[in-house]
Order: sequence, then structure tokens, then C-alpha cells
Amino acid sequence: MRFIRPSLCILPAILLSIPTAASGQVAIFVDGFETGDARNWFTVIACEVVADCAVGDVCAAGFCVAEGSVGVGGQCSANRDCATSLYCSPSGGICLPAGSGLEDDHCSSGDQCTEDLVCELYGLGGTCEAAGAGDLGDGCTASSDCIAGLACGPLGTCDRSIDAYPPFPGVACAGDAAPFKAFFQVPRPGQPIPDFFRLPFPNDARASTSTAPSISRTFPARA
Repeated sequence: MRFIRPSLCILPAILLSIPTAASGQVAIFVDGFETGDARNWFTVIACEVVADCAVGDVCAAGFCVAEGSVGVGGQCSANRDCATSLYCSPSGGICLPAGSGLEDDHCSSGDQCTEDLVCELYGLGGTCEAAGAGDLGDGCTASSDCIAGLACGPLGTCDRSIDAYPPFPGVACAGDAAPFKAFFQVPRPGQPIPDFFRLPFPNDARASTSTAPSISRTFPARA
């Protein structure tokens, strides 16, 4: 068991300060009581799935909490972890204000639907739809199989969206040397180009000559 003294005594805020790699029981010090008071300490149980938690609790970002108890900015796994009118943001894994979109209303992201719905995307848009029933660790073939806020990960299980599909961290690009020029650099064996777009895309420069389709055409002989 590890002892942690956070600066805030509200559980959702505490969840922001606990490393998600923690396991087992973690004792949390709560300010506001006299030094030495037994009430200064309570335990938070680490978890991977809901079955690791007591009846009535859910597994939110690796720790057991009461369902619907995580406030704005607190770490979450699914929408049901968050307080009323909040949803679990897939990009940050934290509870944020949900939208007002009802079932079949148009949407482009989950924050436009009520917390019990998900935004099912198709083409350039989507609609707010009922979520599935798959909980953390349950098998799935699509995110629609999972409860609101979870995503069907690459291994075919319902996971935290931010864990299943982490946000792209970006890349560091080297500065351009003078004078200005338009790049059209073709990668050579042992000489990779500094960044992908120095070879304008799309093009066939990377196509293998052994697999490239033939564009020759046979014409009938003239009589």
C-alpha cells in the first residue's frame, strides 16, 4: 500500500494526482481533519475491469470509484464514470460537459450528444445513437459494441478511448535552409528523406516496378 497526500481532497481531483500505473490499494490523505485522525486516510482500489471493484463501483482510469462521481477534469474511462451532464472525452480521458443531442440528431463528435449516447460517424457526419453493452475488457468488433465512452481497440476489446487510440503526438520538423525551394525529393536506399512530404503525395515514386500495373496497350494490326 502506498500513501499519497494530494493538494485537493475531492475524489475526482485526487484521481488526477494518482499515477495510473499504481496497483493494489492506495491510501489517500484528505486535508481538513486533525493530524493523526483516522479519518485522514481512505483507500482507493486499483483496477483493470469493473469486476475488480466493489458492487456499485466502476473502474475509472484504473481506480474504483462510485458510478457518476467523477467531476469536470477528473480522469475517466467511460461516460458512466462522470457526473450528470458530463461525458468522458476520448482525446483526454477526462470528464467534460456533454452535449444536448438526442437519438438520431446530427453530430460530428461525442461532445454533441447527451452522456448516454455516442456519435456514430459516417462519411462527413454522424448521428447520436444508443451505445452498446460491452464493458472494459469485453470483446468487441466495433466501438458500437461498447458502452458510451469506450472504444473497440486493436485487440478486439472495449478499452478507454485514449488508450485504444492515443492522440498523435506530432513530429519535430527540421528548419528549412535558404534559399526557398519546392521539394521533390525521392527516397534512395540508405538515404531516407527528412519528412514524408518532401516527396509530394500522391505519386508513384514509391511504387515497386515488380508490382506496378502495366499501362501498355496492344493495338490490332492494320490490314
